[in-house]
Order: sequence, then structure tokens, then C-alpha cells
Amino acid sequence: MRDSAFNGNNYIGAVCGYIKGGTIKNCHAVGTTIGDSDRDDSQYWGGIVGCMTGNNVVTDCTNSGTVSGCWNLGDIAGFAGTNTTVQRCFNSGAVTGRYARFGGIVGQISGARVQDCGNTGAVSEFTSSSGSQYGGIVGLAESDSTIQNCYNANKNTAAKICGSYSCDLFNCYYLPNDTGSSGSTVTGITAKTAEQFASGEVAYLLQGNRAEPVWGQTLTGASKQNYPVLNGAKVYQGTPCTGRYSNTKEELKHDYHDGKCIYCGEPEIAYTVTIPAEVTLGNAANAKATISAANVTLPTDKTLKVTVNGPFTATLDGYNDVTASYKIKNGNDELTTDSAVLTAQSGETAKTTTLTFVKPDAAPYAGGCPLTGCRANLRRGVGTPPYGCRGGIYAAREFMWDAVRRLLFFFQHWAGHTVENVSSLPGMDV
Repeated sequence: MRDSAFNGNNYIGAVCGYIKGGTIKNCHAVGTTIGDSDRDDSQYWGGIVGCMTGNNVVTDCTNSGTVSGCWNLGDIAGFAGTNTTVQRCFNSGAVTGRYARFGGIVGQISGARVQDCGNTGAVSEFTSSSGSQYGGIVGLAESDSTIQNCYNANKNTAAKICGSYSCDLFNCYYLPNDTGSSGSTVTGITAKTAEQFASGEVAYLLQGNRAEPVWGQTLTGASKQNYPVLNGAKVYQGTPCTGRYSNTKEELKHDYHDGKCIYCGEPEIAYTVTIPAEVTLGNAANAKATISAANVTLPTDKTLKVTVNGPFTATLDGYNDVTASYKIKNGNDELTTDSAVLTAQSGETAKTTTLTFVKPDAAPYAGGCPLTGCRANLRRGVGTPPYGCRGGIYAAREFMWDAVRRLLFFFQHWAGHTVENVSSLPGMDV
């Protein structure tokens, strides 16, 4: 329907005034005028259909005309009743209500479903005090109704998705009046800025994991689109920057400014810290481990600091009840808890330090003798076991020491704050 005008009392639509148990598909109202702003008794007016009750489907329809009246006004449908579905519909026209229940897609739903619909048209009241229950998608949503995968990009709509509702809302987005708004507290709807809409983020979220193409958006070139469109160009999320989107599968890197990616907020703190997966204390007097830091990228006034955290206790391999304390040295300096072993700043070349793990000369014995057939009754404490028993100190000295996976707790911090993107590295317990 194109460039036509419709007026009357009740049940008026550019395609159908009233329908029950039917389907309306692939219908489009372009430049049509539904209703009369001077009437004071009109209801059930819609850009496509005025009123539908009982097992109806309206799908793949669009409206760019205007609807104006009193009650139950929608740019797609005025009213949608039980077991009715409005899906994959889009509106760019204006709807204006005098009293109540008017929306960019449907004026009122009751036991109905509205899914995969979008609105960019103005939804407004005749005067600032006259209208109520109006929203970007639905004016009034009653119980047993669902609104899912929809968006409203008319920022002047008082209620972004629904004017009043007692229904379920899922995965819906809107453009707020204030670009600094943090969004609605209503579960199932989220505020997105104009930039987020234009980036393809909302189209990507609306599409979700569905294989069937529903939402898309052209993101570049002369045909660039600012908002998601039905059956549009597929949108992919970038990697490693998950805040960037593209119409092709490609690597999209972070763009750092003032220490953070302008797209996803990832902090510009990237470094590689390498520590050994295990340290073995054998019969040698000392064991060594090398710690290195490379590819350090930090704000110029920040420092990466690697510290060591005790207590430093080893366990005999195969016998967890045999323990001993040991020392760690960085050069000639014995380390204690919170001792710094390495620091690095952005732009520095790779830095390396070697730690020495000093095996104790004697170890206390705890528990039974590890050798089969030994009947020695050993006391806890330091001392030489009876002749013929090779437990205690002998075992602590001669057996290979267990891989001590918790020798060191390395943690990274700068200026007293925990680094946000610490990754789990071999041998690191964070």
C-alpha cells in the first residue's frame, strides 16, 4: 500500500482492519496515513492491521507511514491477542496517541509474541500530559506475552521498549535519551549508544547464535547502515578485539588510547612473564630457576613488579608427610615474603633473573618410616634414625625432592593495583 489515507472509528489498517486465525506476510505500507488526530473516539488502528485475535501471524511486514488516534495504536498492529505472533517486522513511521496503549510495532499485546522487530520511528503523545502506556516496541504488554530480539532506536520514546508490561523480555536494546545513560534496570533490555548501534554490535547481539539469517547490517562503504536491518549483511565479532565488528571474518586488533582499547576497554597492559613449571631439589647443594619478563607494554608511569611469596616448604617425592623448609636467594640476598625478584617498564628489553633454591642440610621427620619392613619407632624432630632404617634425614637427603609447584606465588601489580589481565602462566598460582 502506498500514499493512501484511511480514517474511521475502529479497526482500521492499511492492509486489514480486523483478522482472526489468519496470516499477513510481506506487506508494506509506504507513505500511508492511518487515523485522524482530531478524533476523540478511535481505537484499534494499525499501519498494517488494526486488530487481530486468535492464532494470527504477521510476518516480514514494514511501515513508513503515520498512525494517529486515541487507543490501541501501532505502526504494525493496533492490538495483538492470544496466540498471535508479530515477527520480523520493521517500522520507520510515526505513531501519535491521545490517550493510551500505542507503540512503534504494536499498541497492546495480550498473550502474544513480538520477536525480531525494530523501530526507528517517533512514538509520541499529542500533549505532554495526555498519553500513557506507550513504548518504542509495545505500548502495553500484558501477562503471557513475550518480547524478544527487538530494538528501538527512537531516542525520544519515553519508554524504550514497553510503556507498561507484565510480560517476559529477552535480548532487547534501545537508544537512550542521554548518551551517558547506563541503561535500564529492567531485565532483558539494554541501552546502547548510537556508536554501538552503528558499529554492528546490536545487530550481532540480536542475531545471536542462530544459523538462519535474521539480523544484519552493512558496516562500511556508500551503503553503510546506522542500525540493524532484517535480512541484512551478516555481522561478525572481531578477534582479539571483541568490541569490533565486521562483515567478514577477519582479525581486528585493539586500538589503544590513554591505556585502554577504545572499542572493548581492554587495558593496555600486556606482558609475558615466564617462570618454570616446577623446581626440583635433588642431591645437589642448590637448584636454580630463571624468571624472565619480555614484551612489556605498560603506561609510561607504571612498573611491572614480580614478587615471591612464602612459606617456602618442600615435600619428599612420594612421601607427603616428609617436609622441610628451604631458602631462596637472588644472588647473595636471601628472599622473604613479598621480596621483589624482577621489575620491568614499558619499552625495556627482556629482563632475566636467576633464583637459587638452597636445600636444607637436615629435615625433620614426620610420620611412619617409608621403608617396607622397618619397625623403627621414630620420634618427630631432627635426628638420625636407628641403624638399618633409611627413613628420616637420609630419605630427605637422598631421595629426589618433589616438584614444588607452590614454591612461589608470583603476582603482578603496578602502583599498588592488581593488574586486570593477568593470565595463568606455567607455574603461576594467582
